[in-house]
Amino acid sequence: MACIVMGFLNGKTKLRRIRRWCRKHLDDLRRYRPFKNGIPSLSTFSRVLAAVDEELLSITIASWIGEIVDIRGRHLAIDGKGLRAAAKRLKTRGRRIS
Repeated sequence: MACIVMGFLNGKTKLRRIRRWCRKHLDDLRRYRPFKNGIPSLSTFSRVLAAVDEELLSITIASWIGEIVDIRGRHLAIDGKGLRAAAKRLKTRGRRIS
């Protein structure tokens, strides 16, 4: 799940692109998780997303980001136009992240 969230926060809206981003940044990701078996397969990403309640996930991510900003006193810069465009593309296609 961490891979999916990190990839999406980095502008990747398709699972293949998320996985590619994660593979490219595996050394960075390993600072936070071991990833002993590397980055999960596309099938694994799909199964994880199929089991997730989308609304609960969005609330949880928003809360998590809020905690990071509050606790560490850091600012989180997210390109609003890019995020809005990604959300719009997904909405007009009638899809979830795929």
